Order: sequence, then structure tokens, then C-alpha cells
Amino acid sequence: STVLTYSAGYREHYINFALGANITTSNTDNRGIKAIGFTNDKFTQLGFANAYEVGDSPVSQYLKSRLFGSFSSVNYSYANKYLFDFSFRLDGSSKFGSKNKYAPFWSAGIGWNMHKEKFLQNTVISQLKLRATTGFLGEVSFDPFMANTIYQYYTNNWYSTGVGAGFIGYGNELLKWQRTQTTDAGLDLGLFEDRIWISGRYYMKRTKDLLADINVAPSLGFSSYKSNLGELENKGYEFNVKLDFLKHSKDWRVTITGNIAHNENKILKISEALKAYNENLFTNDPYNFTRPIPQYIEGQSLTQIYAVKSLGIDTQTGMEILVKRNGTLTYTYDPKDMVPCADQAPKAEGYLGATVSYKDFVLTTNMHYKFGGYLFNQTLVDMVENADPRYNVDIRALEERWKNPGDATFYKSIASTSLTRATSRFIQKDKDRKSVV
Repeated sequence: STVLTYSAGYREHYINFALGANITTSNTDNRGIKAIGFTNDKFTQLGFANAYEVGDSPVSQYLKSRLFGSFSSVNYSYANKYLFDFSFRLDGSSKFGSKNKYAPFWSAGIGWNMHKEKFLQNTVISQLKLRATTGFLGEVSFDPFMANTIYQYYTNNWYSTGVGAGFIGYGNELLKWQRTQTTDAGLDLGLFEDRIWISGRYYMKRTKDLLADINVAPSLGFSSYKSNLGELENKGYEFNVKLDFLKHSKDWRVTITGNIAHNENKILKISEALKAYNENLFTNDPYNFTRPIPQYIEGQSLTQIYAVKSLGIDTQTGMEILVKRNGTLTYTYDPKDMVPCADQAPKAEGYLGATVSYKDFVLTTNMHYKFGGYLFNQTLVDMVENADPRYNVDIRALEERWKNPGDATFYKSIASTSLTRATSRFIQKDKDRKSVV
């Protein structure tokens, strides 16, 4: 990388300018073989093995990528009170198709150190800063061959014309950079020489050309490929608090920290490829719909749980009462009746921590918390209603299922041999696992 910088100051004005470029090359060479028959777990060298695993063969993978970037930035401050920043980047990566290798990114921010103002001097306020930023960021977090169609040689099968090859990955030449525009505004407040410090921010992130894996039928020779899905919006808030007791003590220090954050996401726009995925979603499911199937619907969140709406178990028949999309009731399961039932994302989450130190001794404790949100209890599906009684099963599979007319139970008839599939009956609050049917 090469960077040219220039700094200058005049009275209370200060400016800093930078111009640069960087080139990054990444090479990864992985090779492996599997050996068996070690007589002792302390014998870690390959030569201690008794043999190679039967039917196994060496594996290898070589990955190479390049990234080129050019950037410039300017920072200006007046009296260390009023701040302004602006930066611009142009990045190009070999991981993308030939038409979309380059993408521009920029950011701008302003700040006001209010504690520098005369009317806040000599008060309990030791720090008070207002700030706001906006800009675009990019991401390239996938293997370098996703834009290229790849094959694998059949080294175990030789033909008269030579070695054969199979199609194992679809290369999407239309891959674009995932670009996220983030806009946020925040405040930093310090009281009593920063013994009490509070920081809060509200943000909104809009991701364009969102990168994700598209699942396809395994019969194609691969299970998924990388594609740009559309636009996603995240917005929320975050608060941080720090209490620093005994700050000026020579030997003792007590610090308490806390954080709370809330985020909600919404799909704003989906690509044509994702629309095709939604249309073909119910034609071939390897799990027989025994678990919720991810769907991408404009206006819904990425963490939404989709399932067929359930009214519970019919006390007279022991069968599950299902609600179709048109509102009618049925006993027959149809995956096309799946609707958004609950969101996995918590209402808020954060952490609490404390540190006590005396001279060179330090004691630290931390706790993470969250509340709100729902989960699909897959264990109840697999270990109770879909469990094979010939093997170990949950005791509820025998004791809590419907047996006679009039039984009010959570689980369907014990005599039923039909496969239990994803319904809202198994969607429960993350906190207490209570059903929301």
C-alpha cells in the first residue's frame, strides 16, 4: 500500500488530507489425507498411524484472490469543537464477474464537541458530543470461485478418452458487490470527569445487492450458489453505560458496564432469481417440510418463521386442525399454506459486566441477556411426534399424546402414523417455550 498525507493548521483551523492505493493478494493452499490406527492419543505424527482409511483419498484446495483499492480522505476541525470528515474509495476484486469487479464507496460525518463551549465549562459535564454519519460500505466474504462455474475431476474413473469431470458449482458472473448505506446519529455524555459515561445511537442500514446462498435441488450436482438477493433494511438503537467508581484511587478500581440494543430488519426488494426460488420452493424439499422453510418475501424480515397456521389438536379425533391461506380449516397439510407466524429476532439484547481490581488482582464478570423473539422447537417434532418407538424416545411420545375422544392434549393421536410437519403449534417464545398456536 502507498499513502500520501498532508496536514496543516492555522490558528484554530486544522485540516488533514490523505490519498493512497493498496493491492492485496491472498493465496490459500489446503491439502489433507486421513490416517487411522493410532495406538495412543499422544502420538500426533503421521508416521504413528497404522494405515490410511479404506476408500479415502487425498484432498486439496487452492484459492487465490486479488483486491485493488484507491482511496482519499479529508478531515477538518475548528477549535476542536466542530468536526467534519469525508472519505472515498474505489475497490476492485477478482471474486466478482468481469462486469462488476469495481464499486465505489464513500462516507461523511460531522461532530460537535459541546463540552468545549464556554457555557459548559466548569460544570459536571466532562464530555458531550453530538455526531452523525452516513456512507456506503462493501463486503466480499465468500470464496473466490463463486463467479466461476467449477468442475471436479473423477480421479477414480478413467475412460478411453481420459479422465472425466463433473459439474459441482454454478458460477454467477452477474455477482455484484454487496453495498450497505449506513446512516446514524448519536450522543456521548460524560459526567463527573467521566465517572458516568453514556452513549446512544440510532441507525438505519440499507443493504443493496444483498449476497446470500440460493438453495437448489441436489440433483443439479450442487446444493447452492451465490447470488444478489435484493435490498434489506436494518434499523434500531443502541445504548451503552459505564460507571467508573474510585477512578482516582491508587489501588482500587470498580467499573460497571451495560449495553442494550434493538434491531429490526425488513426485505425491501428481491431479485428475479429469488422470486424464482420462492415459486419453486415447494416442489422439492429434502426435509419433507418437517421444519420451517426459509422464504424471502418483500415486507417481511429475514428472521421470520414460516409455517402452516395451527389451531391445535382436535379433542374428538386427535388430528391437528390446520388453517389454509383462505381461512378454511382442514386436517390435510399443504406447504403452500405456510405463512409468516413469528420472528426469531429478540426485542432487545445486551450485556452487563463488572470489573473489580486491587493493585495487580482483577476480577471480571459478564452476563449476556436478551428478551422477546420466538423459536421453532424442532426437538418436539423429531423426538416426540416423529420419533421411531423402536428406539429411545421422549417420554411425552407415550404419555402426553391424544388417546381417547375428549382428551385435550398438545400432541396428536398416539395411533397416528402420519409425518408431523412444520406448523405454528411448535413455535414458542424463546423465554419460556410457551406455544403460540
